[in-house]
Amino acid sequence: GEKGTALQAASHGGHAKVVGQLLQAGADVNLQGGEYGTALQAASHGGHAKVVGQLLQAGADVNLQGGRYGSALAAARARLPSWDYWMMSSKRNYEMVNEMLLEHGARDSEAEEAEGTSESD
Repeated sequence: GEKGTALQAASHGGHAKVVGQLLQAGADVNLQGGEYGTALQAASHGGHAKVVGQLLQAGADVNLQGGRYGSALAAARARLPSWDYWMMSSKRNYEMVNEMLLEHGARDSEAEEAEGTSESD
């Protein structure tokens, strides 16, 4: 379906217990499909830091490309641009996800593009 696999759907919904059960049952953490491409991208888009941590610990590839946003980092950042006072706790979750992905080696294409632009100037 549009949410992809059961692992992707549970990840997008932030259902850490279900994600844990699916991983224990042998779900492929890097299987691609659905709107978000991978479970890591789905959890990142949902801002679910605990699930992102579970998936990274299970060997999720932070730089796997695909899905609506292209990468987990882009999926997390897609929700960051416009926040108001009432959403600050949610914003912190997205910032945590962003930090976790970078710590696990996610390529930051925005930073790479900026460096590429400054080098050619």
